[in-house]
Amino acid sequence: MQYELSYDTQHEHSASIYRIAKQQRGDVFRGEDRSVQTPAPLAPTLLESFPEVTAATTLLVRKEPLAMGKEVFYQDGLFADEALFEVFTIDTKTGIGAEALLDPNFVLLTETTAAQYFPDESPLDQTLLYQDKLLTVKGVIADPAENQHFSYDFITSLKNLPFYDEEDVWYSNTSWYSDNYYTYARLNEGADAQA
Repeated sequence: MQYELSYDTQHEHSASIYRIAKQQRGDVFRGEDRSVQTPAPLAPTLLESFPEVTAATTLLVRKEPLAMGKEVFYQDGLFADEALFEVFTIDTKTGIGAEALLDPNFVLLTETTAAQYFPDESPLDQTLLYQDKLLTVKGVIADPAENQHFSYDFITSLKNLPFYDEEDVWYSNTSWYSDNYYTYARLNEGADAQA
């Protein structure tokens, strides 16, 4: 029981981080109208509409191929917006951390992933192929804790998702119909999440 209660407590502001869930009445999928998948515009809207929200981030974890030459490994990719490091505590071991999310050409690797691709050399400023795009390794971050509810092998910009900028009403980054993402909010100290 102690271990289960320790989930996600490694984050500095763990007591004030909330994953947003929604209930969409009348939209029943597999017998349920509740979901934690949310549209992309939700995070910025929370920041604009609720002064209690200090930071909000949009993310998605997907298994994706990362290649270096002929070496291809399917890795758990965390695709996130620039606010990820404002909500979650992610330890940067070398290089840059949060700044890497400002440029969709950059990628951060966990220590384990960095050692997998670059066992005998520094991964910094090396490139990996994702989809048809070369991503430059700009930082190495600590492996996520095992008692965290989501895991990842690399982090890159949400803009690298193949469907992120499409104008399609279901996948657009500005569409309220795009329930493809997860939204997390960090509230101000003393804010009441129930209010």
